[in-house]
Amino acid sequence: MAQRFEWYSGPMNEATKMYEPFWKGQSFTPQITHRITSVRLFCYRVYSALSFKLTAAIYAAPSNVPSGPSLAYGEIPATSLPTGWNWVEVPLDVPFATLQAGWKYAIAFHYTSTNSNYYVYWSIANPGGYSGGVWLDQGSPNYTRDGRFEEWGALLPAGGGTGGVTHRLISSGAI
Repeated sequence: MAQRFEWYSGPMNEATKMYEPFWKGQSFTPQITHRITSVRLFCYRVYSALSFKLTAAIYAAPSNVPSGPSLAYGEIPATSLPTGWNWVEVPLDVPFATLQAGWKYAIAFHYTSTNSNYYVYWSIANPGGYSGGVWLDQGSPNYTRDGRFEEWGALLPAGGGTGGVTHRLISSGAI
């Protein structure tokens, strides 16, 4: 069963506009090793066309900047996006990536519209209050803002590559 692992849902006092070629993101640091299955952002679309998509990709981000190939990817059609503020889920492709506790990752959101009149607004907070990462504007870390996001997934099965420590803590009720 999917559960929310990392998130920021602080105050909504700014919005950022997404359209081609610009992308926005948020770095984050999981507290528990798990498989990531989807991400959510608080957003809405302004106009739409059938061919546009909202994409999400997960990257390693050791210094708050995405690096290397994507670890996971997902997309949804623009027509499924709300026209008023709401949480939107982007399911990620199988096989799901395993995120290690204490390691830094980044979610990169991209809206495929090449017309600046067709865009998605994403809610951000300034100042932000998420201590596990920073908001990203085209890959540049912004240390004063945070995007409203959630990352969802599932715990690894016993013996799932965590060395057993996480599973012993969970089964003992420590976490």
